[in-house]
Amino acid sequence: MNNIDSYTWSRIFSYFILFLGFISSIQAYSTREFNSRYNGIGIPALLLALLIIVYMGLMPIGWGTANDRSNYAYVFLNIQRNGLEAAYQNEKGFALINYIIGLFCNVTEYFIVVAAIYVSNYMAAIKRITGKFNYWLLLAVILSMGFTSYNTNTMRAGLAISFIVLGLSYYKNLCKMSCLLALSIFIHNSMIIPCGMILLSRF
Repeated sequence: MNNIDSYTWSRIFSYFILFLGFISSIQAYSTREFNSRYNGIGIPALLLALLIIVYMGLMPIGWGTANDRSNYAYVFLNIQRNGLEAAYQNEKGFALINYIIGLFCNVTEYFIVVAAIYVSNYMAAIKRITGKFNYWLLLAVILSMGFTSYNTNTMRAGLAISFIVLGLSYYKNLCKMSCLLALSIFIHNSMIIPCGMILLSRF
């Protein structure tokens, strides 16, 4: 993995996931699986989630290239070595997540854990919305523009957005939705804008 850069890593996976989406679409339309009451349950969706977690978690960090991923790695290591006082002055939620993960994980494991939280939030939201681990909806989310880059580059914003998506799945439960939206704001302050609009539309 040290011999491959993040751009090549990303290109290889992009081609693979597009191929998977193409094959899945052909298979679904040819067997009318979209209309099956057993559509998308269980193992295929969980395997796909595991695949995307491994891909995003193990993407090369790119030390010394001044990209977002290496910057997040330096922030994590700084918090791990020096505690929360070395964290951002704002975004205390993200700093706390870094600190807690740093108690148990090295920097590579840190990216895997963050990817797992990111994907799990979408999986939980999908299950709440559809009542099952829907493979097709998860595949559509992964293939959407920006999904992987929001966890491999602009990771803090992506993590915050995943909590907004999970919060929206609790739209009828104002208390739970508000807690998840608040968490997203603590992770990234800019989320106050979409969260404010969501709460405004709720009323």
